[in-house]
Formats: sequence, structure tokens, C-alpha cells
Amino acid sequence: NPLIAILGGSLIFASCLFLALWLYSTLRRQAKINKMEVKAKAEKVAIRYDNARQAAKAERELNDFIAHEVRNPLSAAMSACSFVSTAITDETHTLTEPETIQSVREDVSIIQSSLQFINELLRNMLDMHRASSNELKIELALTDVLHDILLPVESMLYSRGRGFEVLVECPEGLLVTTDRLRLKQIMLNLGRNATKFVDKGFVRLRANVVRGSVCLYVEDSGCGIPVQKRKQLFAKFQESLDTLNQGTGIGLSLCKQLTELLRADIVFDDGYHSGIEGCPGTCFAINLNMPAEKILEERFSDYAGDYATAAAAAAGSGGGGGDHFKNGGDYQRSSQDEHDEKVANAYFHNGAPDIVDMHNIGEVKHDEEAALTQVPPTELPEALSVLFVDDDLVLRKLFSRAVKKVTVNWRVKEAANGETALRIVEDNHFDLIFMDQYMTSVEKQLLGTETVRAMRARGIRSIICGLSANDTEREFLEAGADAFMVKPFPCDKIGLKHELNRVLAT
Repeated sequence: NPLIAILGGSLIFASCLFLALWLYSTLRRQAKINKMEVKAKAEKVAIRYDNARQAAKAERELNDFIAHEVRNPLSAAMSACSFVSTAITDETHTLTEPETIQSVREDVSIIQSSLQFINELLRNMLDMHRASSNELKIELALTDVLHDILLPVESMLYSRGRGFEVLVECPEGLLVTTDRLRLKQIMLNLGRNATKFVDKGFVRLRANVVRGSVCLYVEDSGCGIPVQKRKQLFAKFQESLDTLNQGTGIGLSLCKQLTELLRADIVFDDGYHSGIEGCPGTCFAINLNMPAEKILEERFSDYAGDYATAAAAAAGSGGGGGDHFKNGGDYQRSSQDEHDEKVANAYFHNGAPDIVDMHNIGEVKHDEEAALTQVPPTELPEALSVLFVDDDLVLRKLFSRAVKKVTVNWRVKEAANGETALRIVEDNHFDLIFMDQYMTSVEKQLLGTETVRAMRARGIRSIICGLSANDTEREFLEAGADAFMVKPFPCDKIGLKHELNRVLAT
């Protein structure tokens, strides 16, 4: 039948046409997809390349910065060491001669200040890395601003024989919920930065409640910050803020990062003046964006006991060697409060700028009243058994000497690697174990974290504190350690006592 043949041919033709169109559209769509995938892969490669290039540039800048900042103090320390060595071995002069003794003291001071600078630089860089990686833990707790923050910082800044005073002004009983460790670190960084630039006058730590929010201030009577350097105050790896290049260049950037972690604001008061002729000074203001806490009397009783102890200690010791504390129990509104209001108004309305311009603010009065010293660290246990594990013989000996200065009855045993430590703990009980992370040898040695895991697996319940110059705190805690300490450990009596109390408290 011709009609059936025509219909069949038409159906076959339509089917072939449809199949051809479908195949064409499928291939075209697949070609587009392939093109988009190639483009996406190319963009990913470009992004990775750009990120790698930026990372390499940042690493190169970091290495250049470290080399530049470490070179000068390291050279100074090496030169001073050479002078001390010559003075000791020189047979023509004896160490009993006044000139020789004075020369050695000056050289030792140079060595100490140079190494402190390097240590501060490396610690700040480590904290910056942890802050930028969101690895710093924020632990909010009720904090007494005076006794938990300002007085401990004041005690660390104070040094006899300096040409300036360390002043503390804070209302009594000012409480706020914050991370006391990080806030103390911010105030200490700002305070230490201020002490580098002050020759006469004061470094003042203040706290006040402005517009319902707790604000802290670090003020000084130093040489001030040049106008051309104020725009880059909180930049990473900046040049020093003074003409003598005394700063590390990252302290303020770290303070900025820490305040952001606390959801606080930090600003530089551009209109501040110390009131001392020729010493304009600087002022950094921190707004915690948190109200002062009001607590019940029974909850306050614990704090009150500590305050009474602190006051009694201060009265018995005769104060803090010239450092001043302003009791704000009957705090009267003054020109200082009005100035604080203006600073608050400036950065509340302008989105917390880095610099607040507050000219013509009027004279600021500096009251100096009764002195109050920081309560000394809690006394350590009389007798403990300690194991110190480190491959560096010098560090082991220095640790033993430092511990003996703090408490003579502690028994310190040493081990050079993790394998030796495991054998020692089989036959000896230790109350406290310090464990280094990397211990070099000609053969493969256990890492500190591996040694800690092995000790815990064997039922060792001693307090274990990890040690490293690198940021390995998380690795140690995950391995079973109770605490972590960044090397080098403090060798001064007060600093080491605080660290040992912190570790034992865990």
C-alpha cells in the first residue's frame, strides 16, 4: 500500500531527524560543559597559583623581617658575650676591679635585653599565627579588672631605678565578663611597648566605665608616635614607631587581633597629651563592648577576701616602690571622664577607627594616691619529683638551676629523649614531667607527643607539660598532656614560679 509506505518513510525520517537533533544538542551541551569545566579548572589553577604566589611573598617578607629584626640584637649579644669572655680570661685585669665589674655588668645587660627582644618577637609571631588561624581559645569568665588585669600587669612593668612611675587607676570592684588571659596579654603588650619609649614621667594603666561599657587605657609620657606612622599603627611587620627602632613591629598588630577575638575595639587617641612639656606621650583605648557586671553580695564575698588579703599585703610591705593605685570607690567625675566620653563618642559613631582625633580636650589631671602591690604568686609545694626531658644538655642544666632558685627541695631528674624517659618512669614516680617535642639524634627518636601517648598507655598519671618553641599545644593536649609551655621557659624566679603554678593548677 503506497499510503502505508509513505507514512512509514515519514515516521522513519522524523525519527532519524529527531535522533540527529538530539545527538547534536547533546554533543553541543557536552561541549559547553567540557568548556566550562576546563575554564573552571583553569580558574582554580589560577587561584591556587595566585594563593601560592601570595603565600610565597608573605613567607619571603616574613623571613626578611625576621632576619632584619633578629640580626641586630643577635649581633649585639654575640659582641657582648665576646667582651665578657675576654674580661674573664684576660690575665692583665681581674674581676675584682671596679671598672671590669661595671663593664661586665653592662655587657650582661646588653645580652639580656637583646635576648628578651628576640624572645618577645618570636612569641608575638607565634600568637599572631595562632590568632589568624583561629586556634586561640577564648574563655570568658567574671574578671576583676583591677586585681586580675591591671595590678598583675603593673607588677611586670615596674622596675626599680627607672626614671618613670607605673600608675594604676581603676574603680574598686569593677567586674566584667571577658577572657582575662588575653586581656592581660593585650595590656601587657601595650604597657611594655610604652616602657620602651618613656624616659621620665609615667606609664599609666586606667580603667573606667564609659557609656555603660568597660574601657581600658594605656597612657604614657614618652616621645609620642610620629604623625606619618600613625596610619599604619596596627599593620603587620611595620617599621618601629620611634626613631631608635626599639619595637618589634608586630606587637600592636597582635593587640589588634586579640581585641577582635574578644569582640572589642582598640583605638589610638590622636589628641592625647601627657601634660609633661616635651613629652607628648601616647594613649591607646580599648572598649570591651561589655557592661560592668553587677553581682550579689554573697558571690562577691570570694573577691572581697582576696581584696582584703591584697590590701593587707600592701600595707605590710609599704607599697609598690612608687607605683600608684587610685581607689575609685567614690569616683568623682573629672575632665578625664569627659575626655573618655569624647573618645567613646568618636569611635562609637565612626565604626571604631584605628585613630581617634580628639584635639582641645583640656588639661588632664594625674592623681597619685595610696600604693598597692600585686599579690605574690601562690607558694609551690615543698617537695615534688620532676622529670625534665630534653635533648639539649644546656637547657636541662638551666632548668635544674632555675628550679633550685624557686624551691630547693624539689628533686629534678633528667632524660635526653623519649625512650630514656619511658625507662625511667617504669621504676620511678614523678609528680611533674616536662616533655620536649623534637629531640634530635643520629637515629629516629620518639617525638614528645608520642612519648606522652606511650606514658598514658602505661598508666602514668603524672602531670605532663609539653615543651616546644613551636605551636604544638593542640598536639600535646590531644596526646594526653595536661599543659603546654612555649620555650624558652622563664629563668627569673617570679616568672618561673607563675609558670609552675599554672602547670600544677591543671
